[in-house]
Amino acid sequence: MLDLDHFKQVNDEYGHLQGDRVLRQFAQFLKQKVRSGDVVARWGGEEFVVGMYGIDRAAGHERLAEILEEWRSMSLESLSGDLLFVTFSAGIAQYPIDGTNLQMLYRTADAALYRAKLAGRDRVLSVEWQPPGGENWVDVLLVAPDDDTTRALLQALETRGYQTRWLQSGKIAVDQLKGRSPQVKARVLLLAEQLEDGDCVDLLKRLGVKLLKQTLAIALLNRPDLAESVKSIGAFDYVLMPFRPAVIVQRVRQALGG
Repeated sequence: MLDLDHFKQVNDEYGHLQGDRVLRQFAQFLKQKVRSGDVVARWGGEEFVVGMYGIDRAAGHERLAEILEEWRSMSLESLSGDLLFVTFSAGIAQYPIDGTNLQMLYRTADAALYRAKLAGRDRVLSVEWQPPGGENWVDVLLVAPDDDTTRALLQALETRGYQTRWLQSGKIAVDQLKGRSPQVKARVLLLAEQLEDGDCVDLLKRLGVKLLKQTLAIALLNRPDLAESVKSIGAFDYVLMPFRPAVIVQRVRQALGG
């Protein structure tokens, strides 16, 4: 189930004729992005349904996230010449695990869609999604400098429903993870090689083996010669730069057990 975000604002600001144009453009875009055996239909209002044949929940999740990333990057020209950028939220359910008929699948996918909206919209969630349990928990803590790569990675993670936190300082990361009253608990730690106050090797040593068994660290490396060092200290994995955000998302999914 897909729902265009803040669509009422498009109608209110630009008129219903423009809103209808956006709906048509979105429908045409979806039909171009799915396979010939898949189904795209308007469910009602600004809601659409996409039926993907022979694909499981995880693969469907990733495919819709990629479609969202491409759609949000597109500019739509309004009747008055303004450029519109529209996003969507989506909820995913899989037959027969999440429902054995259309109505059951609709209800479960719609529940996931509702959670995607509550989580901030502009993202895709499956029906199995649950927020990280416990106080101060996040799925992914990213410790990295402020650059385009970092921001693209954060957006890719949030698009797929991961709850994230971003820090630029290794010292602050250690304090928040290992302090007397930890301010953040992360299931996965993404760690850039070079930070504003040190490097990933030093930070991993300061975090220690005990914490790295609880929080799985993935190092983002420029230098291949550091790979064995970070693994020997306790990193779960590493990725060599340059990388596509989708590669990191895949490693995070593996670290979280699928």
